[in-house]
Amino acid sequence: MTPADEARLAGIEARANAATPGSWRVEDALFHDIELTGAIIGPDDSRGYHTLVVHADSWPDDDGDGEVVPLCGGRTDFAFIAAAREDVPYLLALVKKLRAQADERLRRATDYGKLAQAAWHALRQSGACNPSLMAQQTMTIAAALKAAVEEGT
Repeated sequence: MTPADEARLAGIEARANAATPGSWRVEDALFHDIELTGAIIGPDDSRGYHTLVVHADSWPDDDGDGEVVPLCGGRTDFAFIAAAREDVPYLLALVKKLRAQADERLRRATDYGKLAQAAWHALRQSGACNPSLMAQQTMTIAAALKAAVEEGT
């Protein structure tokens, strides 16, 4: 991963660690006898309060300007929620990239493993059955394979 990836992951991890831990959900809620639609409800905090964020359309107000109304919860919870729109696609792309790299390494290792097996059989068929020589040849092949797999990283 690049230094930029590492820095971005550190920021995502910091936001996740700072947000209220536990399960979050979106649902209709009742808050002080007011029915709210589409509220983000977080887990209880240390004081027993839920993080609760609602869209102003579901909160009776005078101006109807469509603002989000934070009823409870902290700035770190709101930062986590706000960043999710960019963090999640980034993380999905990174997972796909790392999976592709892992698949390529496995393919290379499999190919090099087949080559090593063929080399081993060629040594045996050549009559070079000296155990010491075969062990030395095997170590040379293994080192070359290791270098080739690492080169593909």
